[in-house]
Amino acid sequence: MNVAEVKALALPKLIELQHVVAEAIAEKQALARDTFLDEMREKAQALGLDFASLVGGKAAKRTRKPVVPKYRDTENAANVWAGRGKQPKWLVEALAHGRKLEDFLIATDDGDTTKAKRGRRKAGADA
Repeated sequence: MNVAEVKALALPKLIELQHVVAEAIAEKQALARDTFLDEMREKAQALGLDFASLVGGKAAKRTRKPVVPKYRDTENAANVWAGRGKQPKWLVEALAHGRKLEDFLIATDDGDTTKAKRGRRKAGADA
């Protein structure tokens, strides 16, 4: 069927043709997809790879270590902040009332708060 013949069809016939074409496209796509996946499975197997982990499996979630808090509320010990991201409400309010961030530093095992203040050291900082 050429373009001129399609344009000459009545609306009900065009709608019917549209459904037939949509079904044919879906069938062809499914066949092409299955063929492609079979080829990829064979290639993965030939390379000793697990095909499911390449395409079908979920990505492995990264597990992160919990961040050690650096700051603790002096009025409520359950309120802590690691110093990352937005400051918590309790800290913002305390700072607004004139308190200093250093007032909330958590002392390390040896009682020193200076280590918590410094954070990570850059390479070559001792020089």
